[in-house]
Amino acid sequence: MDSLKLDEIKTKTMKGFLDTVGAKKAVVVTPEVNETVIKSARNIPGVVTTTAKVLSVYDIVNAKRLSSIRPPWPSSRRCLRNGYHRL
Repeated sequence: MDSLKLDEIKTKTMKGFLDTVGAKKAVVVTPEVNETVIKSARNIPGVVTTTAKVLSVYDIVNAKRLSSIRPPWPSSRRCLRNGYHRL
């Protein structure tokens, strides 16, 4: 997705977004720390928020849906292009 713009900290708004994209157990990845997204998602069971720099393999494998806010981190594009996604 291009952006996740939340005007205020609202769990209901975040839950609505996750329901729209069909994510019940998800990782929401932001380019940098976004307090509004973090605080809006922290009370939703099964949802984890993280930044691209600290995203772990466990977070990806444990989630049923990975939502990344663009621009994607450059190193991920390079890894996927070089075939590192095949483990």
